[in-house]
Amino acid sequence: MGEFLVKHLRNSAKRVFYNHYLRNVSIASLELPLGVLLLLAAVTYGGYHWIQSAAAGVTTPAGTVVLSAVLLLAGLQFVLAFLAADMAALPTRPLHLTQSVRLGRKEKVPHDAR
Repeated sequence: MGEFLVKHLRNSAKRVFYNHYLRNVSIASLELPLGVLLLLAAVTYGGYHWIQSAAAGVTTPAGTVVLSAVLLLAGLQFVLAFLAADMAALPTRPLHLTQSVRLGRKEKVPHDAR
């Protein structure tokens, strides 16, 4: 299970990099790193202030909690928007038809393959 998971995550990262940064730069290319950055900022900022307040024995101010929550929700929204854009980017034409045309082949394509 461990080897499969590692290779699957590696191939997924390669697919995201190739499709969203190398071949086609879109708004989704900005949403993923910005979302991850906001999520990390929310966890870091919120966790730091939560530990500080717990060590001091006082409650965390509402503004600190809300700021951390806004960062968390914004980061989650950006990551979800990236996932939606990634899932919506489906090929519209079969690859075998585009390659045969590009290579100059004049093959008969069966009617049901179109």
